[in-house]
Amino acid sequence: MAELADGLTLSRGGVTKLVDRLESAGLLRRQRAEDDGRGFYAALTDAGEEMLRRMWPVYARILRETFVDTLSNEEAAVIAAGLTRAKDAAAALPAKPT
Repeated sequence: MAELADGLTLSRGGVTKLVDRLESAGLLRRQRAEDDGRGFYAALTDAGEEMLRRMWPVYARILRETFVDTLSNEEAAVIAAGLTRAKDAAAALPAKPT
């Protein structure tokens, strides 16, 4: 959960409360992290996956309107190149020991 909080604009406590609400709604479940007995992963339930499928068109439209449509082709190419370099660098990292 801490890793998830670091990637969002929520505090760790805020992520925990959000996960509690989503779990109560049956949209996700906590799975114990096998590599860290203290940690958990948030995994979508079947109901959560269905909700994601239903809301995706709205989410995609908002992303397009607020991000994609505001970029020139040149700006989009720079971002794509940077993301490709980041992906390649991540792929080159050694695998985590299990």
